[in-house]
Amino acid sequence: MTEYQQAQPDPQSPPHKADGPKARPRQGAASIYGVAILLVLLVFLTLILNRMAKPSGSCADKPCGADKAPAEVAVVKLAEIDDSRIGSSVTVIGKVMDLFPPPAGSKRPYGLKIADDSGEKTINFWQTEYDQIQDKDVLAGANIRARVSVSSYQDKLQLKLLAGQDLEILPPSAAVEAPTPAQKAAAAYEQKAPAPARDFSRGRSAPAGSLSVGAVTAAQKGQTVRVRGRVESVRAPKEGTKQPYAVLLKDGEATLRVTYWSNVNEVITVKPAPGALFEVEGVVEVYKEKPQLQVKSGYKVKLVDDTPASAPAVDVSRAVAISSITAADKGQARVVKGTLGAPRALRGGVVYALTDESGTIDLVLWESIIPIDVLNALGEGAKIAAAGEVGEYDGKLQIKAAKGYSAMVLP
Repeated sequence: MTEYQQAQPDPQSPPHKADGPKARPRQGAASIYGVAILLVLLVFLTLILNRMAKPSGSCADKPCGADKAPAEVAVVKLAEIDDSRIGSSVTVIGKVMDLFPPPAGSKRPYGLKIADDSGEKTINFWQTEYDQIQDKDVLAGANIRARVSVSSYQDKLQLKLLAGQDLEILPPSAAVEAPTPAQKAAAAYEQKAPAPARDFSRGRSAPAGSLSVGAVTAAQKGQTVRVRGRVESVRAPKEGTKQPYAVLLKDGEATLRVTYWSNVNEVITVKPAPGALFEVEGVVEVYKEKPQLQVKSGYKVKLVDDTPASAPAVDVSRAVAISSITAADKGQARVVKGTLGAPRALRGGVVYALTDESGTIDLVLWESIIPIDVLNALGEGAKIAAAGEVGEYDGKLQIKAAKGYSAMVLP
């Protein structure tokens, strides 16, 4: 037998004893490895099945929107709010021009007038919402952002603040997306290089001081003058025409017609209103042999005092007995006087029962056309005179107070 033959194990012979113990550990290790691999495969398959079972857009792994900035709500210009937005909510940005609180004891809402570069609107809200507004003591003149609902009442659009938290006062340093008309106009005149102050009265300058309304004469034609007087009336141009704005200033018995175009009106920060004292600068013109003033720049129209003059706003001598007013007078102007009863709140106004010796009639005053100082002066038990148009509601006659200072408390 050769060495090679001796080295080969006999296939017929039983295994060597030493081979038995070594073979069994190898088989056990292979089984453990197989189980481990199977477990890994099962875990991996479970993860895949769970991922496939999740609905699209699921946020189970992390909070929804955690990696996204909050969606910004588009800001709507005030002039863009029309009947098409009734029933919806919008966000507006503007500067607070005035805050009209309701008279003590009344049920009327607050009125917050704001303006942007497209126009002005009033936001209404009640005491509950007012109490929720943060830093409300700095509202006057502040730039705000507010989310409001758009509705309609008596064919007029209304903006309502549903919660005080929906109104945010912007920091003074924050850039306001909706500048006021005056800010927009001023920006148009900005120059990169320093330049002398420009005179927006087109090269002309008025003498120092201001004239009384009665001191302006036709002999001053072509001259630039500055005039101070109370606003008697304001007439806006009719839609679709090229007419100017016409403001009638009054000082005692003297009156002066002041005119300016729409581009000038856009620049005027505080618009002329009946009863307010204004100072205006313009060029004297003659129309139908009477002097009038044409304003060339909105910067030359300035509010001096918004408190109305103490002169009677209603001609009491024209007052008629309430019992003399009949259905035949509907649509006609009438002056009445008497004592006010308890107020009844309306959406956007207030109604009083006005009683004289002959009878009683409802007096309706709408906030949109009656100055806030007039509304604040009225109250139950006050003796007043009022001018307005005869109307009818639910079969009852009423007096709808005319626009402006159409009601006054009698001494």
